[in-house]
Amino acid sequence: MAIDEKGKNALESYRLARYSMHLQVYEHHTRLVADDMFLKAIKLALNEGCLPKESFDISQSNFVENYLKFDDFSVQHEILQNSNGLAKELINDIRNRKLLKRAVVVSLTKGGVNNALKRKKLRDMSAEKIEEYEKKIADEVGIDPAYLIVHLQSIKIKLYERFDQIGMKEKPIYVKGRNNRVYSFDEESPFSAVLAPISKLYVFCPENKVTKTKSVAEQLFGITSEL
Repeated sequence: MAIDEKGKNALESYRLARYSMHLQVYEHHTRLVADDMFLKAIKLALNEGCLPKESFDISQSNFVENYLKFDDFSVQHEILQNSNGLAKELINDIRNRKLLKRAVVVSLTKGGVNNALKRKKLRDMSAEKIEEYEKKIADEVGIDPAYLIVHLQSIKIKLYERFDQIGMKEKPIYVKGRNNRVYSFDEESPFSAVLAPISKLYVFCPENKVTKTKSVAEQLFGITSEL
């Protein structure tokens, strides 16, 4: 079914409003760190035996039935009732609004990280690699890794994609300049539309460790925080 110009404008307005709400609400850094602290608490609780692992094991035949028994409140209740360790501490911190603070914020763009290959490496970090970095930073700062969070934020923008481009897989091209720096062709060429998502790297830690965490993380990642 063809869409007329009025319909296209309405669709673009809807996309813009949805993107703006997503950025300001769902992707706000306070929401991000609260969610990540909750996930850390769940992982710790599973290791402590405070939560039944079978309820979170997708290979179990009754996974859906068990999984649907839990919501945020019931999971928090189970942890508070059964944990005497870090899982309980994290849940109490969330409930008391004692959230971890931002030590590092850097946009994974040309302006934030000049080297295109370094940007790609940071954007492509696996969950295992992120956990490894969390442990390295926490060890150097002198805190438990439970209180150190590395978060990769990625928001896909579809506001300016042509209808025939939606869903296309990006194939980035990198070029080396005369100064031996590596650049992304999409970001250098005025003829190439940039369809990459908005990406940011956050590092969260306790408030009294912000300065040291920032220094360690900047050195480890080879970046400069915007804070």
